[in-house]
Amino acid sequence: MITDVPTTLILNEKEACVMFPGIDGESDITEMFYSKDPMFHEWCLDYFRYCWHGSDVFQESKLKEV
Repeated sequence: MITDVPTTLILNEKEACVMFPGIDGESDITEMFYSKDPMFHEWCLDYFRYCWHGSDVFQESKLKEV
């Protein structure tokens, strides 16, 4: 078990999708939940707000150099 699951959330005004990581920890774009359903879109928006309001202030010093 892990404490964080790095999800990827993509939405616009009418569509939304949620992707979860593969075994390697990277977003798996071959498997996702996608819908144009307004209730799913609202759930994704609620999830985004939950993550946004639980986040900390941006700290550039914590970025990793590639």
